Amino acid sequence: MAKVGLETLKRAAETKIPFVAVLGQAAGWGENRDPLLNRALVLAIDNAWPAHHFDSMLDEAAIEIGIKGLDIAVYRNKRLERWQDLVACFHSPEEAREGLRRAIRAELVMVFGSA
Repeated sequence: MAKVGLETLKRAAETKIPFVAVLGQAAGWGENRDPLLNRALVLAIDNAWPAHHFDSMLDEAAIEIGIKGLDIAVYRNKRLERWQDLVACFHSPEEAREGLRRAIRAELVMVFGSA
């Protein structure tokens, strides 16, 4: 059985990542499995942003381009899966935040125009 840090497992449970998918990949990793499994779980956790993480980016972009009265939660929920997929394209959470900030702003401009 792989030895994964307790803190990593706690974070994984909090973010509800797909454990089965990560563990299924680990089956063929051989004797290096433990550190690789730990790293795979950490990456999965870092890429599993809860919905509310996008709200401030969406709100800031809406204010910046002059959109008033936008229901942030409704708009976010319609695009959440696509935005979560984009997070996985980046090497770090900081880079993902910046990339998502740009993507959300560009999307709002495309949909609603700019002031």
